[in-house]
Amino acid sequence: MYKLGLLLPAIIFIWLFYTPSDLEAQERVKRRVIRRYHQEEVERLLYEKSNLDSALYLCRKIIGTNNIPDDYRRELENNIKLIENYSDYDRKPLKLYLQARHLLLLILSGNRSSELPSKQGDSYRELLSRYPRCKLAAFVHYQLAWHYMRQIGGAIARENALAAYREIIENYPTAVFEIWDLPKDYLLGSSIAPLAQLKIAWLQQSSHRDTALQAFQTVIDKYPEALDQQKRKLALSAYVSMLMLCSGDEDSNEIADARKAEEICRILLDKYPNQEYEIEGWYFGEIHPEALMRLAKISTDREKAIGFYKRIIKDYPNSQEGKSGSDAVGFYSTLAQRRLNELQQE
Repeated sequence: MYKLGLLLPAIIFIWLFYTPSDLEAQERVKRRVIRRYHQEEVERLLYEKSNLDSALYLCRKIIGTNNIPDDYRRELENNIKLIENYSDYDRKPLKLYLQARHLLLLILSGNRSSELPSKQGDSYRELLSRYPRCKLAAFVHYQLAWHYMRQIGGAIARENALAAYREIIENYPTAVFEIWDLPKDYLLGSSIAPLAQLKIAWLQQSSHRDTALQAFQTVIDKYPEALDQQKRKLALSAYVSMLMLCSGDEDSNEIADARKAEEICRILLDKYPNQEYEIEGWYFGEIHPEALMRLAKISTDREKAIGFYKRIIKDYPNSQEGKSGSDAVGFYSTLAQRRLNELQQE
């Protein structure tokens, strides 16, 4: 249980040996120390002691204090929701899930033990085997599929992930992410089955192009209004993924299916207002300049290609695309200008 006496020595140490000159900085340091203490105490109760009632009490108590950061508040609220709403079967599925989550946290913190991933997967599989109808089942199926995707296991890991995603679609067609796994809450509020269908398509695109195209089309036909966590339509992710499969890499001359690529471009330009898309949680862009870039690439008419590039430069000067969270981000207009210069110099 929370004991202020255990916390005071740490705070005194900070004030004595690391004292920033301004009071605001001192207060920030103190809050960081207090937050870390709280986190360690909550984690100890959840994972080491499996004392869920005490963990619930402490999470509520911390939320009742002032000046806790929003991200930490969301983490505590997620723990509260998890314990309050997923305690069926005498909390046995919940405790198995928390075992797996603890192992995930250890992995993400840099623990390189080769046993951790297999133990994490074992906890998920045991939960689903023993409690297939528990409230956590849909969520844990998704976590298990993601677990397989993170493993370096080639075809076997891929097939296991595909099987897990298919079970989600078959058994939990209306399930929604009401809780989230650490360290991110980016899926909260999203429907699980449409995301699983999109994951199936992404898993198949590297080795089974036609099958992947059919899987992407299923997302568009079956879940036309499904949204991701940023309220973007999953159908747009599916369309752009199909477009990339059909038109090839941006820097490559290879074009797999120009007719299909042009059809998708026209749909994106005519059916939807310009908006962001995201692929596999890491690559982003905007649909209209993306479609125009692809039309220019597949065009066999030099003047039409020049027109597409000029339209991007004029209408979308500030639209960006690239890899989220990296330096590999650029402007469509910059790339279009470079392509235009190359064409005009020919």
